[in-house]
Amino acid sequence: MNREGGWQPELVAFLVGSAVYSWLLAAGVLWMDVGELAAAAATLGGAHPPGHPGHSLLGKLACFLPIGEVATRLSFLSALASATMLAGLVRLVRVFFPEQRVMALLVVVPVAFAPGILLNATRPEVYTPTFALLVWAQVFALQFLRAKAPSPRHALLSVFLLALSASFHPAIALAASLPTAMSLCFVSKKRILRLAPPALLLVLLAGALYLSLPSRALATTTPALVWGDPSSAEGFWRLITADVYQGNFAHWSLGERVASCLALLAEGPGLILLLIGTAGLGFGALTQLRGAGTLLATSLTTLLAGALQSHFNPDMRAYLALMLLASTVGAAIFAMALFRALPLPEKRDWHSAVFVMPIVAMALCFSPKGAPARDRSDDAMQFWDETVGVMPAGPGLFFASGDHSLFVAQYERLVAGARPDIAIANQELVRDAWFLRHLRGLLPELYLPFIDDGQKGNIAERLYWENARRGVPVWSDSLAPKPVAASPIGRGFAFHTSSPLEEVSGVLTEVPPPLQFRGLVGSKVAKLTALRRAQYEAARGNISGAAKALGVQERIGPALLANAPQRPSLYPHLPSVGHHFLVADFATALFAEDLVWQLGGEQLAPVGTGQEERIHLAWRLLLAGDANSAQILLDALDPAGLAATTPMLIAIGEAELAETRLRTRIAAHSKDADSLSALGSVIGNKGDPASLAEAREFFHAALALDDQNSETWTRTGLVLIKEGKPDLAREAWTTALKLDPKRRDAAEYLRRLDAER
Repeated sequence: MNREGGWQPELVAFLVGSAVYSWLLAAGVLWMDVGELAAAAATLGGAHPPGHPGHSLLGKLACFLPIGEVATRLSFLSALASATMLAGLVRLVRVFFPEQRVMALLVVVPVAFAPGILLNATRPEVYTPTFALLVWAQVFALQFLRAKAPSPRHALLSVFLLALSASFHPAIALAASLPTAMSLCFVSKKRILRLAPPALLLVLLAGALYLSLPSRALATTTPALVWGDPSSAEGFWRLITADVYQGNFAHWSLGERVASCLALLAEGPGLILLLIGTAGLGFGALTQLRGAGTLLATSLTTLLAGALQSHFNPDMRAYLALMLLASTVGAAIFAMALFRALPLPEKRDWHSAVFVMPIVAMALCFSPKGAPARDRSDDAMQFWDETVGVMPAGPGLFFASGDHSLFVAQYERLVAGARPDIAIANQELVRDAWFLRHLRGLLPELYLPFIDDGQKGNIAERLYWENARRGVPVWSDSLAPKPVAASPIGRGFAFHTSSPLEEVSGVLTEVPPPLQFRGLVGSKVAKLTALRRAQYEAARGNISGAAKALGVQERIGPALLANAPQRPSLYPHLPSVGHHFLVADFATALFAEDLVWQLGGEQLAPVGTGQEERIHLAWRLLLAGDANSAQILLDALDPAGLAATTPMLIAIGEAELAETRLRTRIAAHSKDADSLSALGSVIGNKGDPASLAEAREFFHAALALDDQNSETWTRTGLVLIKEGKPDLAREAWTTALKLDPKRRDAAEYLRRLDAER
């Protein structure tokens, strides 16, 4: 109750939100970053870049709550943060319409159940504390912007909360802070010089939370998980600037990605909020409703920040959620504009609620896209039980292939204390010296390379090979690279050098049916796991086992499965022309089509619109003798399809068909540099002097059209070395490396050349 005797809708929103979100809490650890963030909080360590120190510090306090396990306690923190955000959103509406208690409370109901909000309100994540801080920062900013006599206290509180939110998620905080900071500076005018020193002091105070990262890294007892190397100035800067993720942003195809972001926002109640809310904010800005323009700008910068990400982010709903929060205020402005436009004899608080109720009803009931599945229905520990859990006694090493398995395993290992005889590794992270130190701290008995050469895969291969050669159990949820062999057990694979499976573990398991995870991430984990096992079985000619792993035996049919493979598999040669998170939804269906193709059957389903699906169809047409139709289809596809066709044909033993196809294409497209280069490679593989000379001519023609192609230079070097011209080969490979310093093949050829001198 306030001093006027009224009730406080902000308190109602907080209490009801806390109760609802607490009831929906995830029971334990979930997929993706959840396990790692929980481990960083529990050990008071550091999470992945940019470190998220705010969540680790606040999460450590939440770990002392006497409820459930650590992950549940951190989920409860997210629930309280989400409820605080709802209370702030109610208050934000009331900054515009102070007397509208009922309307302000009702208008936030749809956003409370938006997928991006609901998903993160019930699991350990950095997003909901970020939202809570940003919403309340907007509250104080708008109080400053709308007041006749603005209070400097409101501006400083807003600045402090904006800076504090950056310790939880700086990218989202930056997108929200830019319009707000510009508005505060514009309104402050002459007072800006007086406000700047205390504002800067508050920013530095909030930013000091990041000092916890080097402090913990330099502590006498180092936490089990401190990402990166924040103990040095360079390492600290690289961590907090998240340089490893900076390549994920690009401006190309921005319009397409904006459309994709808007489609995500339209899920559940989002479409109505987005349409009506944006219209309301736009109307408010046009009618000079102070603060509406700032919220509209915040909404647009949030959308732009999300769309600038060139790689699919499974948490994109959270990146965009601030746009829905701003749209909620816009929906209130829209409803109040209608309410005030009507000549009603009396206008009370509850009367305005009548105008917002249709918006709430439409948002909750009539959106075209329903809310996506949520991972709280999955037991992520089942994946641990069927991979790490079935490993023999250690000391042993488990390679987690991605965040979905790495972070679940890190939580169970570091927080729950399970399998202390096993160290959890990752093929990408072992390239970094800090992660090798992390592994040594977990299990000193392991062999660990001491050279951090930065080459993708090299360190991982040495870990695979040396530990397996020394008899250390090495397992993974993914297939092993050569020269290490792999044998399946449970949902994972045991790695070994040459021994058969029975000598490694004494256990041989049947091909398991697909997992039954149904959540947003879990369903993809199930498909990826099934696909890997199916690929393993198919590569060994066990098509029936591959079909069982995918769960498509009935779809293919027992009669067809009884056949022996008649055609080569095309699936392993497909280029991944799209950015897929874990595994694209069509991937398992396409692999089933590939199994049918191998068995000599007809396709099971119509060809989809995806690039991989159409490339697969083009290749089938090409191998069936319909070269014209295949080429027409390939010409209409991404260049990656054309580039992958020749290596595919060579890999399946159709070099003559590759040569015929390329000569036909060059006859029609004489200035196709890629085809000229590919044909030179095919001819050069024959090895005789006449073929090598002809290959050089094709490479020369390709380079005359495009001398910046490192692939052509690399291929030229291979022909020159076969002709006994090592100096010219060196020049070609050196040029290839200058054009593309990441070319491992050219670097390896040069290394071998130097070793032979």
